Amino acid sequence: MSEDGLLHPIKVTALKTGLSPHLIRVWERRYGAVNPERTDTHRRMYSEPEIERLKLLGALTAAGHSIGNIATLEVGALRALIVDKPSLPASQSNVQRRLGRQELGMEFVELATAAIADLNQRSLERVLEEAAVALGQQGALLHVVAPLAEEVGSLWESGTIGVAHEHFASGILRTFLGNMARPFAPNESSPHILTATPTSQLHEMGAMIITAAAVAMGWQATFLGASISPVEIAGALKQKPARVVGLSIVYPPDDPLVGKEIVQLGQLLPRNVKLMVGGRAAASYRNAIEEAGATMTGSLEDFMKQLQQVRQG
Repeated sequence: MSEDGLLHPIKVTALKTGLSPHLIRVWERRYGAVNPERTDTHRRMYSEPEIERLKLLGALTAAGHSIGNIATLEVGALRALIVDKPSLPASQSNVQRRLGRQELGMEFVELATAAIADLNQRSLERVLEEAAVALGQQGALLHVVAPLAEEVGSLWESGTIGVAHEHFASGILRTFLGNMARPFAPNESSPHILTATPTSQLHEMGAMIITAAAVAMGWQATFLGASISPVEIAGALKQKPARVVGLSIVYPPDDPLVGKEIVQLGQLLPRNVKLMVGGRAAASYRNAIEEAGATMTGSLEDFMKQLQQVRQG
């Protein structure tokens, strides 16, 4: 029972927070954002502190924070982020507009995940096509493709899906991202980015996603592939001069070779080339990233902001 004894069903909670019941359930199930009590008939009941928490999460995600990065923070930390983020949307309509896109994206992710579980190629292709139409190309990348890749990775790590499912999803997403990039034709004066994964990092989807995002932002981009050594990356720069090298690190989070390679790559790169490291496991290599003088990116949106700053700088 809540400390103040006052509990609210999900419909009331939705009205109080401005979030839809579907989004609240997804944040609970996927990210552990709240832990409501249950009635004897298994209905969710939310306390006032949980409602406050959901309000804070809603405002922060609307302002650009990734729900995956803030879902489990204490309320005090969430309040601090609100204070540190003066550019929060001024109107509730702006908040709802952004949350509406995120919620729609989550629905596409759930449909795509079900198609992957069934190994249904046509269904997965149709979901991705519909997402691109509904959200636009950048919206589909931010709200569907990136979270879907993370979801597939998590399901694979937990054993919920097998290697065949992961390869099935990667193949279709690879084609989708390639088709998405085709309409963009950056001119020769556009800045260049090289992307890859370090040696032993075989999960290439994160690198492919940031490649597609860079192209959508007007960059020239070259995806070198998975499991590329620092020497090979540095050598590629001689043929493809770039302002940024982007590394994606997904799994495992505790490979000592990866940390050493990040540091080595930082030493090999020219001083005018920025090294950006992201992916689900990147935070595990924070010390190596800092030693290399590289920038660690969180969400795809964070990567895109960092890339824009490089271009403007």
